Amino acid sequence: MTAVSFLSRFGYRTRLWLTAGLLAYCGTRATASPTLRVFCDSAAWIGDSLSLKLQYEGSDPRNVLFPVLDPQAYPGLEFFSATPERDTAYDKESGLFRLQAAYPFTIYTAGTYAIPPVSFRVFENGKILIYDTDTLWINIYEPDVDTEQAIRDIKAIQPVSAWERIGDYIRRNYLWLSAIALALAAAGFGWYYWRRKRRDLPVFSAPKPVVPPLDQALADLRKLKAKQLWQQNRVKEYYTELTDILRVFLAAEYRIAAIEMTSDECLEALRMNHPERKEDIRNLGLVFRTADLVKFAKGEPQPSEHEDCFRLIWRFVTAHKQESPAPTAADVADRTANPPTDTPTETPQTRNDHELE
Repeated sequence: MTAVSFLSRFGYRTRLWLTAGLLAYCGTRATASPTLRVFCDSAAWIGDSLSLKLQYEGSDPRNVLFPVLDPQAYPGLEFFSATPERDTAYDKESGLFRLQAAYPFTIYTAGTYAIPPVSFRVFENGKILIYDTDTLWINIYEPDVDTEQAIRDIKAIQPVSAWERIGDYIRRNYLWLSAIALALAAAGFGWYYWRRKRRDLPVFSAPKPVVPPLDQALADLRKLKAKQLWQQNRVKEYYTELTDILRVFLAAEYRIAAIEMTSDECLEALRMNHPERKEDIRNLGLVFRTADLVKFAKGEPQPSEHEDCFRLIWRFVTAHKQESPAPTAADVADRTANPPTDTPTETPQTRNDHELE
């Protein structure tokens, strides 16, 4: 026998044995019967949540049909549902599916209960086979109760506050309450509308006109002059109001944060934005320095200095008025009520001084 013929014969026999072993293994897997199991607790207290569990292990999950239980066949057991709650898992090592059906139930009377056999229907080789489980027994216990003790509530009754009752009532009737509120609002508006129309008044009041900063500054200066604060030895209050009027005017007309700035910062901002107004800036610097001496150093200026500071701010504001391209509504009304009587040779600065007096 040659070596080539020996190797070919050995390879043939090896393939034959491997094929036979594989067929035998597959036949064993194909003809293996499925595993059927039933689980349930053997003891519990009255009212405990229990579960009857049926389990199937096999190669095809479609081969099993779990039953629908008849509650009348299980006296004493209160099933929550006759149809099972299903759960499926797959084991990679064994290649089997594990199906589980759970039937939750409870028992309210102490004693020993029997769960009759449960039938599985399994498809095998084109046939329907029925498998019955064993009978299960459950012992139900009741807790010891001292019947001589008085019956009492588990927890004391908690009082409900008025706000909680009101909140609960609003939550339950918010639609009706919303409709009533809308109806009352509509009725109130109707009454207001009828009353305004009856008096020939506009239903909605026109918004108040916005006073220009220039007119507001002049009005505030007139009020300050009428108070006569420095004449009453209230010098610090006088300079505080005077510089506040100036700061508000600068913030509105010159768009600088004069209210939050110090005196030097205000002057510097004016120099940067309006370098052409050197004389006005110098005059405002004199006012700020005098006011700072009074407020922070307890300075005591002369009465003529009080008047000079007031006049410098008045001239600064009215000078801005002369530069305005168009007269304001207040100017037109003022000119209509008080026609000018100035002579042609009178300068704008002289007119401003007359107005101040």
